[in-house]
Amino acid sequence: MNLRTQLKDTKVRVVEIVPPSVGTDLHRDRTDPDDNKKHKNKSALSVEEFMEDLIKGWKDDSDTIAAGMGIEMVDKWYSTFGEQYAKPAESFKPGTL
Repeated sequence: MNLRTQLKDTKVRVVEIVPPSVGTDLHRDRTDPDDNKKHKNKSALSVEEFMEDLIKGWKDDSDTIAAGMGIEMVDKWYSTFGEQYAKPAESFKPGTL
């Protein structure tokens, strides 16, 4: 969010992706390499489910793209802190850091 705010008047667009636990094989070195799979973690998404949410976010032209349980986390953050962040972010002037 800070990077997006700092670059708001430039040609750079910052898109934040908030992934949940996704059932990949990237954690083979863990004690339980399947702890991110649906059969052991009900909140985990399959790669296909994650990609569906990701593609939807891109098509919706979202600045913050969340998937699975990440959607709820982002919603909670914005409902709790969003207004507090938005006010100073609106008045930010590039080059004032």
